[in-house]
Amino acid sequence: MNRTAAAVLGAVTIGATAVLLFFSFVYPGLIAHGDGAHAGALTLMDDAKLYSYLLLVGLWVFYIIYLFRTRNIPKEKKGLWLAVLFFANILAMPFFWYVYVWKTSSPA
Repeated sequence: MNRTAAAVLGAVTIGATAVLLFFSFVYPGLIAHGDGAHAGALTLMDDAKLYSYLLLVGLWVFYIIYLFRTRNIPKEKKGLWLAVLFFANILAMPFFWYVYVWKTSSPA
């Protein structure tokens, strides 16, 4: 993978992680303390949350496919990385991207 594609993938991965962490920790407080005056904004945020989860699934599938197609990862570590990406996906994806995509990508 060239550096430009790796940078775009990294930006999408880190952005999706930030958005999902926002929806996990900040968004519930907005709903709990809402007075109903911002119902339209909350509906828009619900749509954004749905698209963020779909993006997460797409990234997860991409990283699993990349995991088994690349030669940069030793075969004995692929099973471990599959489990890590499955169980700690939004926390593991930026780390996996940095170690196995960004560091091993070729210059553009």
